[in-house]
Amino acid sequence: MAIILLVDDESSKLEQTKQMLEESYDLLCAASAREALSACESVKPDLVITDFMMLDITGFEMLQILQDFYMEKFPVIFMTEDSTEEADGREYFHSGNVEFLTKPVEQSLLLDTIADLMSHRDDIEEAEITIDKLTGFLYETGITEHFPAACAGKQGTLMIVDLDSFKLINDLYGYEVGDNVLGNFADILKNNLKDDDLFGRVGGDEFIIFTTDIITEGELADFTNRVNKQLVIRSRELLSGERMIPLGVSIGAVFVPKSGTNYDELYILAEKALEMVKQNGKHGYVVHHEVGKIDVFDSDPEEDMRRLSHILEQNNDSDTALWLNQDDFSSVYRFLSRFLARYQDENAYGKAYKVLFTIIPNDENMDGERFEEIVRRFGDTAVKQLRKSDLMMQSKNNQFLLLLPVLDEKYVNVVIQRIKLRFFRSGLMSEVSILHTEELADFSNHR
Repeated sequence: MAIILLVDDESSKLEQTKQMLEESYDLLCAASAREALSACESVKPDLVITDFMMLDITGFEMLQILQDFYMEKFPVIFMTEDSTEEADGREYFHSGNVEFLTKPVEQSLLLDTIADLMSHRDDIEEAEITIDKLTGFLYETGITEHFPAACAGKQGTLMIVDLDSFKLINDLYGYEVGDNVLGNFADILKNNLKDDDLFGRVGGDEFIIFTTDIITEGELADFTNRVNKQLVIRSRELLSGERMIPLGVSIGAVFVPKSGTNYDELYILAEKALEMVKQNGKHGYVVHHEVGKIDVFDSDPEEDMRRLSHILEQNNDSDTALWLNQDDFSSVYRFLSRFLARYQDENAYGKAYKVLFTIIPNDENMDGERFEEIVRRFGDTAVKQLRKSDLMMQSKNNQFLLLLPVLDEKYVNVVIQRIKLRFFRSGLMSEVSILHTEELADFSNHR
């Protein structure tokens, strides 16, 4: 009889699910992720059913630790509280052995889902870590097997391609429409390059490409323009003519071998170039030509003004916070303290929470430059998951302080887990531990 690990930090829901399954499977039941990991030290489960968000560590962190321990992937069912959690999860977990069910779940649906995952486990175990089933692009081990060799032995361009404003598709239309958009976007990318180029999916809406079809900046500009135009046309078709979501493409690129041949180093340069695109209004490209030098694409000032005005007038892109240095953070903090102190006792709009993230290397002998790079990557991850009204500063070389104004207590943990979830997808969680502490900001002395 198959062994199922069942984890839920709400005892009543744990008991309900247990009653649904105990006649059909052997169960390992745990009321927390840490309790579950302890139980699995001596017994390996065949499938995992876990709450998506828990108080100690999240379900996805627990799954990662479990898979690292046994050096294999487990079929998993994440139990979510609502469609928002499910959409967030599907953005990051898109392999064939992961399913999401929203509580409360009917027994028949749960049993059918388990049976389906178990029956296809052997078929998808190898393929799912090599090929992304939605796009057909390389994924995880597929990327690591093919991209380094291409960068080491060919002339071409390594690109990180980001689908701008895609999160709004999932929020407004649901993940099924989002998956349809991603699949069509993948087709657009492939149709504009050669069949033997390399295509990978590294995140929910982030892709990586190595192409020998582009070796000059002019060719990259033409490619970016074509993809953006075709995406506009295709998105109108998929969204029934609506244009309220400014879908577009941002590309961070690096020429190979001009800027090197080491894939890991080139990837970092391409990431930095992509950040420049985001800072300059999206829907374009930046080429990182050499270390210490970034050339921004040529632009028409009138066109740039039109494009930037369009972006500034949008009121629906709310996933970028304000990352400040310590002096600027302190000034803005004092201003917000005086403003929020007037309303703190009246309603939730006067509240603000502080969250401190601390990054600790798992190996005390980790190279200093490598640790700095991971910390930087965490900061980039965190700031992209926050609202424009949020503030963030790097308080120490391994700490980030967040100020989250006008936020109800029940959503603080959601923000924390969203950041951890995105960072988990970077593949760096095995090298560091992410600690956090939070508290309600006290502005009583600022009235």
